[in-house]
Amino acid sequence: MTIAAPHSFKQTLRSIHPPIFLFILFLAVLFTLIHTSPLRAQSAKRLRTRLDTLRRDLSDVFADSATQHAHWGIYIRSLSKDQLIYEQNSRKNFIPASNQKVLTIATAMSYLDTAFQYTTSIFANGQFVQRDSTYALQGDLVLKSDGNPCISAHWFGGRPTAFFERLADSLRYRRITEITGDLVGDDSDFKPDTPAFINTGGDGDYPKSWEWDDLPYATAAPLSAVSFNENFVSILILPSDTLGQRPSVSLDFPTTYFTIDNYATTGDAGSTRTLVVQRIFGTNRVVITGSLPQDSRGYREGIAAERPTLFAMSVMREVFLRKGIAVRGRARQKRADEKIDYTAIATFMQWRSPPLIDILKYLGKESNNFCAETVLRTVGFQAKGEGSAKAGLECVQSYLRSQGVDDDNYKLLDGSGLSRQNFVAPAAIATLLRSYYKSKKFGSFRGTLPIAGEDGTLRKRMTDTKAAGKVWAKTGFISTVRTLSGYVQSDDGELFCFSMMAMNYAVPTKDIEALQDHALELIANWRRN
Repeated sequence: MTIAAPHSFKQTLRSIHPPIFLFILFLAVLFTLIHTSPLRAQSAKRLRTRLDTLRRDLSDVFADSATQHAHWGIYIRSLSKDQLIYEQNSRKNFIPASNQKVLTIATAMSYLDTAFQYTTSIFANGQFVQRDSTYALQGDLVLKSDGNPCISAHWFGGRPTAFFERLADSLRYRRITEITGDLVGDDSDFKPDTPAFINTGGDGDYPKSWEWDDLPYATAAPLSAVSFNENFVSILILPSDTLGQRPSVSLDFPTTYFTIDNYATTGDAGSTRTLVVQRIFGTNRVVITGSLPQDSRGYREGIAAERPTLFAMSVMREVFLRKGIAVRGRARQKRADEKIDYTAIATFMQWRSPPLIDILKYLGKESNNFCAETVLRTVGFQAKGEGSAKAGLECVQSYLRSQGVDDDNYKLLDGSGLSRQNFVAPAAIATLLRSYYKSKKFGSFRGTLPIAGEDGTLRKRMTDTKAAGKVWAKTGFISTVRTLSGYVQSDDGELFCFSMMAMNYAVPTKDIEALQDHALELIANWRRN
């Protein structure tokens, strides 16, 4: 028996009369719509339900009765879907604290190449004269810096004076064992913004809006184009073995630049620590009072140095002397009327900092105020030829305007966020976060932010949760202000930006942190489908 070959599907269609074919096609489309519409509707309903649940859960977090008298500003948006998820007072202005650093970092990456490097140069302003088997510099040794913030313990393996030690070793290697003149610090690339009654030393700059009781400490160290160890010294205080005796006091490097008056005592084991370490404003005299329990592991305080350029040159001179290099002159700051023709004198050495992106990572992850203020002035110097906070903040304002941020949604007085007179809206910060998400620099920018449960100021937050490793965010804190802005990834890989700001709360700060963390954990656990 012969079996006929089956027609192809196309042949079958051609064999059908056109009106009949159109009718069959209509029935097929109708059948598909009838059966798929409910599925689509169910999918859309399920999506709405999941999204509505997330929004309701977020609303519950920020309506917590414990913080009902606090002010919350929230903005959360899906970047992957370009969809607003949740907001509350997002266009109201809040004190950003260190979330201000997001603006500083974003502006710096807009104006400067991430490979930008600072330069510290050493010049010999005089002649080298041979004396038997060694040489003497008859003149001054000049250190000129463009704001390089990296001559510090952080960048030299925990050794604050390592740069000066290497410089001394380099001199001795060339058999230079004497400098007849001065050690001069040229900090002219930065211009102080502060008036004389605040700028007490003449060469150190404090932002005018910083509070007086912050100024003695490392977090509010004055700014200068010539800096050393972020312009502070770390003081370690350890209890005595004998009850009632003075505790021991040591610095993280030897220097006579500070005078230490120790009036503290060693208290009973288990007693309350009442220790106070205070620098007398306008001086480098440190007074230590109160009591340190005998069973204490010790107490460490960072104290800012008045006249930071003189601080750097003084420590440099002390290191030279310890290394066997005689310095006949003194350590000093270059005078305003002093002219030095750098093209006519010998460059002894130049040292370039790590690239800007590494500095921004340190700034962002560790919330370093000194680096933030230095970078702000560097942006001003590179963009406008003036290394001042004013010039830097003008650049920040120009950048914010270029991103469509309204002038009414911010007021900027420093680069670090230490000032309580700054304000910015959560939606304004989110605008910058969205902008960088679309930028080729997104990976570098996000890399400057602490990672939950892993590093920086978030290393101890959201540990052992789905949010660990999936939140990149800048923290911020000053008294009664706790802020957090950055990115979070959901369980199915969707990326969100957010800015959460709390002000004027009466509960412990850890309670505010717990609410912020809980909100991010909700998103990290959420799936859209």
